[in-house]
Formats: sequence, C-alpha cells, structure tokens
Amino acid sequence: MILNRVVLFIAFLSFFLGFGGPWSWVCSWGTTVDGEPVPSLGFEGRTGTYPPAETRTSATTSSEVGQFAHSDKDPGWEIAGIRVGFGGVWRAGNWTPVTVLIRLPRFATEGQIPQSIGLQIGAPDGDGDQLVWCTDIPLKTCLDSPEGVGVRLSPTLLGRWKGGFLELKTSLRIGSPRGRIVVKLSDSGRLLAERVFEAEKTAEFPRAVADSQAIYVMVGEQSAGLKEALAEHESSLRRRPVVATLSGAEELPACWLGYEAAAAVVLSFGSAEKMEKIPEVAEELRALRGWVASGGRLVVGFDPRAMELVGNQYWDLLGWCVPGQIEKPVPFSRARCAAIELFAGARSPLGAGAIAGLAGQNLVFLREPRGNVEAAEGQLPLVVRHAFGLGQVLWCAFPLDHPLIANWRDRRLLFARLLDLRTGGGAAEELIPAATYLGYEDLVGQLRNSLDRFSGLILMPFSLVAGLMLLHILLIGPADYFLMKRFSRHRWLAWVNLTIVVAAFCGLAYWMIRWAKGTDIQVRQVHVIDSAIGDGTVCITSWATVYCPRSQQMDLVAQPRLPGGALWAGESSGALTWWGLPGEGFGGMSSLRADVLGEKHEYFASSEWNSLSRVFFLPAATKAFFGRWMGRAEKAFLTHELNVHGGELIGWIRNQLPVELEDCQLVFGRYVYQLGTLVPGGAVFLGRETPRRDLRGFLTGTQLVREKETYLTQTTPYDPASRDPGYILRMMMFHESAGGTGYTGLLHVHQGFLDFSPLLKTQQAILICRAKNSGETAGGTELRLTEQNAALLGRVESQVIYRFILPCSPSPTTARTSTLLGQAFPSGDLTGTEADAKRAWPKPRKSFQ
Repeated sequence: MILNRVVLFIAFLSFFLGFGGPWSWVCSWGTTVDGEPVPSLGFEGRTGTYPPAETRTSATTSSEVGQFAHSDKDPGWEIAGIRVGFGGVWRAGNWTPVTVLIRLPRFATEGQIPQSIGLQIGAPDGDGDQLVWCTDIPLKTCLDSPEGVGVRLSPTLLGRWKGGFLELKTSLRIGSPRGRIVVKLSDSGRLLAERVFEAEKTAEFPRAVADSQAIYVMVGEQSAGLKEALAEHESSLRRRPVVATLSGAEELPACWLGYEAAAAVVLSFGSAEKMEKIPEVAEELRALRGWVASGGRLVVGFDPRAMELVGNQYWDLLGWCVPGQIEKPVPFSRARCAAIELFAGARSPLGAGAIAGLAGQNLVFLREPRGNVEAAEGQLPLVVRHAFGLGQVLWCAFPLDHPLIANWRDRRLLFARLLDLRTGGGAAEELIPAATYLGYEDLVGQLRNSLDRFSGLILMPFSLVAGLMLLHILLIGPADYFLMKRFSRHRWLAWVNLTIVVAAFCGLAYWMIRWAKGTDIQVRQVHVIDSAIGDGTVCITSWATVYCPRSQQMDLVAQPRLPGGALWAGESSGALTWWGLPGEGFGGMSSLRADVLGEKHEYFASSEWNSLSRVFFLPAATKAFFGRWMGRAEKAFLTHELNVHGGELIGWIRNQLPVELEDCQLVFGRYVYQLGTLVPGGAVFLGRETPRRDLRGFLTGTQLVREKETYLTQTTPYDPASRDPGYILRMMMFHESAGGTGYTGLLHVHQGFLDFSPLLKTQQAILICRAKNSGETAGGTELRLTEQNAALLGRVESQVIYRFILPCSPSPTTARTSTLLGQAFPSGDLTGTEADAKRAWPKPRKSFQ
C-alpha cells in the first residue's frame, strides 16, 4: 500500500508541476498535435509529410523530408563543403553568411540536368529546436551565367558557378556557438545529397565568438592597424572586438541581413587590379549598399586609379559611397600627411617624415563634397563623413591598406578615429553581474525579458507550491495512519481517504493551472520604424513574444506595414525568424542547455522568409520572434524645413501621418528638443525659445540638486531590471550617447545596429516619437497566427516607436529667411503660432545681405 501511495503522489506531483516547469518538457515526449506525431530534431527517421504544403516550392513539393529516409542518394551529387561567417567569424543568434559548395555530377555539364532542385538548410534556433529553410535552386540560371559572376536567385540567395562548383550563398541564424547545419538536396522526391556540418570540426565552420564580442569586418590586405585599435579600445579579452579579414568583396554576404553581426565594415580598394572583379561581385556590393541604407556604418578608401574606374565604369555600383565629384588625383605632400596626422591625433609622422618616400603617391581629389569634411588640407578633403539612408559612410581620399598607412607606427589611431573608438588605455567599463540574477548582460536580453511578461498570468509562488505539497503528504501519510488507528476495523476507509485526497488535489491543480496560466493566446510586440525623410528609406524592426497556454503547433505569417497605410515604392525585403537570448544565463544561447529534457522539434521557413510553419509551443510557454524589413516609401511621412544657426535648429516640422505622435523629441548634435505632441496634419516650430536640454543629461536623468551651499549634478542610475520596453529601447537607440556600458552596466553588442548615436555626427536631426494608438495605421509588422489555415484569436499588445531622420541645411540668407517667415510656413493645427516662430527666428545678420 505504501508503494502504491508513493506512485500516486509522484503522479500528482508531476501533474501539479506540469503547467510550466521542466517536467512539462519531459512529459511532452511523444506529444501529438491534432492526431499527428510531432517531428523530432534531426532529419533521420521522421514520419509525416514535411515541409507543410504552405511552405513548399515546386521542387520541394515532391521532395518531402519524410521520404528522404527511404531514398537512395544519387552518387553523382556531392555537398563539398560549407563556409560560415565573415571568414569564419560569426555570432550565435545573428544573421550569418553561409556559403554551400555543391559539386554537380558529370552529366550536369552535358545539359542533362534538372531545371531546378530543392535545397533545405536546417540549423538550431535559440531554444534548441530545428528551423529548416526550404527553397528552389534554378540550375539552368546558374549554369548559363558567366563563370564567377553572382546571380540573384532570391532576396536572400545568391548563386555562382565557379571552378567546377556551384556556390550557393545565403544567410542563416544559428542558435548555438557549437551548432550544426544540415544541408539536403532533392529532386522530385529523390534525395540527391545530404551532409551534416558541426561547428569546430572544420576551419570553415569554427566555434562562434562570444556574445560580448563585437565584429568588425575588414576587406583588404592590411588589418593590423584595425586590430591594434580594437585591442587598445577594449582591455578585457572577453569583450575585445574581433576583426574578420576578407581577401576580397566576393566574400561579403549575399543580402543585407547577413551584416547583422557586423559593427562596421572597412573596405579598401588599394589598386586598380582589384577593380577588375567588380562585375563579378555586383550583387554583393548591392547587398552592402542595402545594409548601409538600413543603418550600417562603412569606412571606405580608394586608390586614385581605382577611383577613376569608379567614375568611368562602376558608378552605379559604388558611386553611392562617393560624396562628391571626382577630379584628377593630387600628389601626397608633407602638408597633406600632416593633415592626416592631425586628424588621427598621431605622435609620429606619416611616411617617417621623408618627402622622398612620398614620391609617386597620389590622393583622390573630390570637388564639392557632401557631408562633414572631418580632415582636409586646404581645398582638398581627406576624410568626409556623409549620411546614406539610415546609415553613414566615412570616405577616405587614400586606401586604408596603403603602404604608408600599413607601415605607420600610429596607424591604430587613424582607425580608432575613423570608427569612433576610445583609445588611451583607460579603465575598462565594468559590467554589472546581471547574468547571475537577471539572466542577461545585453540590452536585448532585457528587452526580451520585458516582453515575456503577460497580463493576467500569475507566477505561482514557490511557498504556495511547497505548502500544498506538504499538505498532500500529511493527508496521505500521517492523517491516513491516524485514520486507520482510529477505525482499525474499517481499513477500507484508508482507501476512500486516499482516493478523495488525490482526486481533490488533482482537481485543485487543474483549477490553479487555468487560473494562473489562462486559456488565451497572447502576443506582445514592439516595433521601431526608422525613416530617412531625405531619400524615403524605411526600415521596420519588430520583436514579438507569443504565449500559448497549451501544447500546440501553429503557423506564423508576417506582413510589414508602413505607417498611415502608405505603400512601398518597389519591393521590400526582410525576414521573420526566431529571437534567442544572448549570453550564458539560464536559457541563453551560450549556456549549457539541458537538451535531454524533452524532445526537440522542427519547423519550417518559407523561401521568402515571410512565414514560419509548424512552430511547436510547449504548454504554458512562450516563444520569441524577430523581424526586420527594409524598402522605400512612396511618400514622406513628414515635411520639414530645418536650418542650423549657431549650433541651434530653426524651422518647422509637419506631421503628414493620420497618426497622433506623442512624446516627440528632436535630437540634434548634443541637444534634445522637447516638442510635445504632433496631431495628424499639425506642425511644430523650433526656435531659440524651444525647450531643450543636454542629450546625455536627458538620457541619464541628470539633475541639478542643492546640497547645503553648493549645487551638484545627480545622475539617475540605469535600471537593468526595468520591464518597460519604451525605457529599454530609448537606451538601445542612443546607448553610446548615454555613456555606453559605463552607464548602463549592460552590453549593446547583439543588436547594436539600433544605436543611432554615430548618425548624430552627420548633421542630421532625429525625431523620436511614439504612436498614441497602435492600430493598423501605426504600421509595424502584422503577425498572423493560424492553425490548419484557421486564424487563432488572442490578445495582442503592441507599441510603435518612430525615428525620423531629418536633413538639416546651413543657416539661411536674408531672402531665404523672409521666405520661410512669409510663405513657406505650414498652415493647419500648430503647436505654436507663426508670430512666436518669427520672434524665435534669429534676426538676419548684415553678412547675409
């Protein structure tokens, strides 16, 4: 009897704790959904028909994964190898460049090849489940193209026939530093080839860098200066950035998403010979352009002969990063070397101070440069910083792998200045031990933790669970014993007591689960919509967590929507994928996850990366997703006229959206202007009387307090445990301006592309605001949940934040000022009167006349 009671107690305990603990993972082994078995991790021995019909393409329709285990491989096809990352440098949880090398059979060169084959690439996500991407490869398109020339097969896939191999270059997310990638080729239900690649087994697929290490990409022959600058910038080996050195542009990613892990790209064209391969890497250069437009940072240097080829032949591919008109090259001189030394803050002369060493060395000469000229000698611009879309380009009049630079003792100072790195060997910024009690040490981990909190869900306190367990033990143990002692002639009462107690506690557990964990699906979303008003570039970044109260499979479809129902000008590109937790905390991608607890599952991504199918949810568990989209809007969301006068902004901004914009703050230089609310069609004027304060003081909550007879500045510490997404995103968007890790105590490496602090150096203003109502007109990524094509209804909580990049003009002339004060001011609902704006406008100086 005692053994039976112990077994019943264990059964009750497992049922009671099955609403959210690790036991639910164990109990989910062999789970079926809608009568179908859930697929397991790996490609072998699966049942069912996969991928599902909604994610299949023409080639994968007949090449279901479930049939592969029963097919014989074609010996003529071979998956020869794989290359992961930027020259082997990659980070778990970020989009990573992946190149698959395929050797075709002999008959393929004789024209007897299929029109297309199916490609499937699987990699673990942040939870250990397997995400499989399915697409078609049009072989005829690849083989008919010139050898070595990249062919665009899809927004995220590039094909190249080179050296007897078919190179397929795409981007992928890998959820573990020691992850594995499974590649399969199929044709009409027949498995052609299959190969599993595991990290650390080959030089082309090494272990990922730490989540705390930033990645800088150097395309060129000399990267020593960059490595020295990064080593001096960060003394901690655990957080020291890593330099990924690429030999040429052909090793760059195939799509702009593949640059997610890159903090910056340094590109140097040191000779005209390198320009010969430009036609072959045209698609890679277009992807680079897309990444810079989405918010990337590029440092580029040209040899004069290479610059001449850009102006004559390759302007459509590289002209976007040249901020001016190309003129004839000019020779190096001692004065021009001194200007470079002054820019870098060097203590040793460039070229060892020998004029003879400069003989035959030339510089690129640009006329009428656009942007900020940060280094110049007379009328010769040497370093120009200019904005492009949502990103920026630092253009240099000399190649960064030039022998003069490579042999310079202070070359590290030049790279540090170009990349805005701190030098001087100062004390390293300390991290708070957040991973030990919060589970994260990166700001994106804090954002995910904030979105994991759902309304109406109750976290069961351990004291309550322990008390009920103790009560259950007392009732089936001592209480049952005393009952038998009291009624020794009626021992059957013990069985009745046991049955009643077990049934009552099981019913109590069932009620408590429904009371604490709810019965509705819930979704929490945050969207950041960035828009460059100058050229119409729009980038939508969305984070979402989905809570499911029961074990269930569902499909997710993403639809990016512009604010106000605006239309995309042309095609937009992007992807919906999983979102992992960086770091070594519990559940982190770098932690030792207990994969033995429960069976892992597979789900599938469509060829266009706009939907995920067969996503499995554990009972009362959440799963996080991330989406990013970029394109151009047909019309501007704002109209504005902003002029810089004495370091201050003068002008107006008008809201063209049918959305009320709240908490509007305009950031320019080192100041932030408080603008309040902009109603649809309304405008706000800026002048000398517009309230403003120091940007760092605003971000850090610095206040002036009086202590006895003196006034002191007091800074509000950053709250790493905050669950307010708006508070966290504000710090993510201007982390460097707030003081970086030295202020927050957290890193901002995993999604550092959100930090627009460097963009403030391009003489542009950034308007930050949020939508009052997050409806369809607010924009963002619409996430639809379905099960067997039936929509799943649930509670959705969404928040939309906007960042508008506004170009600013120099101070106007008198004629221009009178035009602005007279006819050009907007009409409609205003936050200030025209008379107030005229009073705020500075009086014209005599020099303007």
